[in-house]
Amino acid sequence: MPAAAAATQPQPKLVIHVSHRTSPIFLGDLGLAEPQLVNAVSIDATVTGCRPGSHIQMTDAMWQDGRPLTRVEGSLAFGEYDCTSAGSFRFADEFTSPDIHPGKVRIRLTVTGGAARLDTKTSQATIPPRARSARTLRIQVNHRAAPIEVTDVNFWSDQPDFQPVTRVWVSASGCTPGAEVALYGSATQDGKRLDDWAGTHPGFGMTGCDEDGVARISQEFFGHDLHAGKLRVEFTAEEYGSNPIPPTSRTTQVRVPA
Repeated sequence: MPAAAAATQPQPKLVIHVSHRTSPIFLGDLGLAEPQLVNAVSIDATVTGCRPGSHIQMTDAMWQDGRPLTRVEGSLAFGEYDCTSAGSFRFADEFTSPDIHPGKVRIRLTVTGGAARLDTKTSQATIPPRARSARTLRIQVNHRAAPIEVTDVNFWSDQPDFQPVTRVWVSASGCTPGAEVALYGSATQDGKRLDDWAGTHPGFGMTGCDEDGVARISQEFFGHDLHAGKLRVEFTAEEYGSNPIPPTSRTTQVRVPA
């Protein structure tokens, strides 16, 4: 093609096609170093009009009830994508807020790159109600806790904090194999609540449902006054996913051996 004809070709325009229905609310991880599990939703869009093989930059933002939502991965609202041979690519992102709920959200997407003109699109989407399964998780607690050991319980500092620690084993049956299950509890002794590390994450017991339909954790409880004898424990289990199981709780007693 002659250079003069090429120069007169119209500049391609990137066009954003936004899905107007987000995912149902699910459990996402907002933390960068330590896990921080939160309720979140995902959005998706398709961008057309790009030059195959070119690099495209995307920025995005979302609001609900006039308040900005936070991107789940905690990074800047920026991403780079490669245009496919079809002259398009798919974009997806995740957002969260402490008060996120089913209903309307406002989305703004901006795209540029690949020698194409900038396109910004602001539109509304709907967070659908989260379906609830009729199933119920069944919590089983091992009524014999681990013998007390003195352990450094300080995660966050170089200064050790040695306290008596015991461990309680818990399972929740009836979950969907492969699904994420929140399984965590609290314990009191002599009317005083103990501190704890909830399962696999500090402060939150998140685990997977095994192939046999059972989620399992062991949770540690500690306190300077912890001693052999009875503990009163309360555990809660909830499954997350496309058809989540509502939370269920169980309160019972376990014994810390001498």
